[in-house]
Amino acid sequence: MTDQIKVMYLNPIGFSQYDSFFAEMIKENKFPNTEVHVTSFTSSVGLMDNLEYRTFNMLMATDLIKATRQASKEGFDALIIGCFYDPFLIDAREISGGMVVIGPCQSSIEIALKLSNRFSVIIGQKKWEHEMHASVNEYGYSDFLSSFRNVGMSVSEFQKDHLETESKLMNAAKLAIEEDHAESIILGCTLEFNFTKRYRKN
Repeated sequence: MTDQIKVMYLNPIGFSQYDSFFAEMIKENKFPNTEVHVTSFTSSVGLMDNLEYRTFNMLMATDLIKATRQASKEGFDALIIGCFYDPFLIDAREISGGMVVIGPCQSSIEIALKLSNRFSVIIGQKKWEHEMHASVNEYGYSDFLSSFRNVGMSVSEFQKDHLETESKLMNAAKLAIEEDHAESIILGCTLEFNFTKRYRKN
């Protein structure tokens, strides 16, 4: 019998509205032997619904590190930090013990480069690019980055009007492919969920 794997998906903000959507998406894609817990911060972080600003990242830093250590003590095999900024990923790994800590940015790029030579990242706002570019540089992927393309949307806007979001994402992806010569496209925000399947059909 295959050993059970226990994973925590940690939404690093004090806003749990989308947890059920993440849980359903994970349920559709996980292995049968994987037990996944989806959780959000509810204490000192307050009701932030995004981490678009560095200040917000700092406000939840302590909670993130404490949650990582607690998950390790509770026997989780892996923890996913649910933000494409990969906030405090290296710091969390330092205190995670034997538990694997995963960031969406780093893991998405690793997958993209297994399938292609160059990638572009579709982001919400231009201001995100500086911080994300710094992460790409730190991870050593700069030579494979074709571009960042922004769609002029905040995190909270992605799930408000799906038709508008889909149209903007598809247009940005088209430009990344045709003008920037990207061979693969990465959606650069965890709240861009439910659009991957639509990408694949086009």
